[in-house]
Amino acid sequence: MKILAVGESSNADLRFLRKVKNHEIDWFDTVKSASNRFSHSELAGLKYHLRQNRYDLIFTGRNPTVTDRLFPANLVSNLGRFAKYPKSFGSIMAGRLAGKTPLIVMDRGDSPVIGSSNIDLFKACSLYFKRELPANMLNTFLNSQPHLVSRTAIFSEMGSLMHKLRPVPIGFNADLCSKTPLDPAKTIDIFFAGKTERNPGRYEFFRALQDLGDQGIRIEISKERLDFATYLQKCASSYLVWSPEGRGWDCLRHYEVAYAGSVPVINYPWIRRYKPLEDRKHALFYSNEPESLRQVILEALKDRQQLIRMGNEGREHVLKHHTPKAISEYVMEESLRILDAQNNRPGQDK
Repeated sequence: MKILAVGESSNADLRFLRKVKNHEIDWFDTVKSASNRFSHSELAGLKYHLRQNRYDLIFTGRNPTVTDRLFPANLVSNLGRFAKYPKSFGSIMAGRLAGKTPLIVMDRGDSPVIGSSNIDLFKACSLYFKRELPANMLNTFLNSQPHLVSRTAIFSEMGSLMHKLRPVPIGFNADLCSKTPLDPAKTIDIFFAGKTERNPGRYEFFRALQDLGDQGIRIEISKERLDFATYLQKCASSYLVWSPEGRGWDCLRHYEVAYAGSVPVINYPWIRRYKPLEDRKHALFYSNEPESLRQVILEALKDRQQLIRMGNEGREHVLKHHTPKAISEYVMEESLRILDAQNNRPGQDK
């Protein structure tokens, strides 16, 4: 099978394609000089190959080239990007010229909304994988365009297209993690590494976490950035690791903690997830009140042997479902299902 990848080859949206095996992949890098077929007259070449329908699947990432609001500063920024990286038009061209070839979009950004710069891409694609996919998928389009300000308006325009949406996890870098030998001995009850300043959503919970130290709970907190090996070992040495959401709910730390054999303590998810970490099986979830975090931790530490068992199950789970290789297999399986459905459609040219 022949695949065309259009986007920044180093971007997180398309990085999973490096793990795809047994398929021929041509890259059209929208920033760097392409290393294969598109080395000369790149945009013209891309346009030609798209129109020739020479590929079975086309993958692209979310369009990073157009901001959602046309303020003068944004306009200048966009024009500057196009001047510096003219091949940025490639993502737009892929959406408009894919033709009968299934177009698959990967959106692994922090925003739960598909912004106005990507609405046309969404309408043109066969599948849209989104990391921060709201549980109520109508909210994916809330205020993405001036007229989409109510659920009635969104459903009227987008309701028939909802079947394109798929969750995709951020996962974790299994290759990097495997380079760090871990001592599983537990010496810390709960660990946290991160900043809470200028983050009201974390600060209140951080104070509740600190208060647990007065009750004999062994807490270790690092506000300074740790090197990765030290951070991962701290996770492995802990029964629990506080892992609040970052800019999006899904974040690397959830999976890194589970890989290290610890139990991540996470605020309740508000997104749709693929092969999720399950509450009280692989992770512990708390609600929006600081007291909930405190109670969840105190209750969990009553049975430390159970936390060790949960940590082992969580590690097995993320190694099975959330490595780059596992995510690539999931994305390809869903994409091939779409391709098969299209090829088997009555009246479809084979």
